[in-house]
Amino acid sequence: MNVFDNDTRQKHTHMLTSYVERVMLQASNGNRSVAGWNVFVIHSILVVLVYYLLLWTNSKKGFLIGLIVWISFVLQHLYFDGCWGVKSERRIWRVKDWYGPWTTLFNFLHNQGMPATKSYHNVFFILFTIMLGVFAVERYISFYR
Repeated sequence: MNVFDNDTRQKHTHMLTSYVERVMLQASNGNRSVAGWNVFVIHSILVVLVYYLLLWTNSKKGFLIGLIVWISFVLQHLYFDGCWGVKSERRIWRVKDWYGPWTTLFNFLHNQGMPATKSYHNVFFILFTIMLGVFAVERYISFYR
């Protein structure tokens, strides 16, 4: 079994999002709305914390922790073909047009004429990741001059 083949990755994604759904529904007494918002809040706090460590902390250790976790986020996005946090939120809420915190921006762009396709969203995320990578390299250089 190759963990990088598409079927295995889809199976792992399904297992992970099913587990998150089960745990969050138990924690919220079966209330899908509350369970989804709990995942969204935890997901958002984690991402904001990592971005803070990566972009604004004055601590070398904090920066390195942020860098390592951010790199793991990028690798997880590649492995799971997207964010498993957003996929878990979609699964709990049973929706397909949810993109996490990016939903508002994407809805605005779709209303301005940008097609609502996965390839357009992927281009946006790739550009965002490149931009964060450039900022991270600049911070790394400034810490270790």
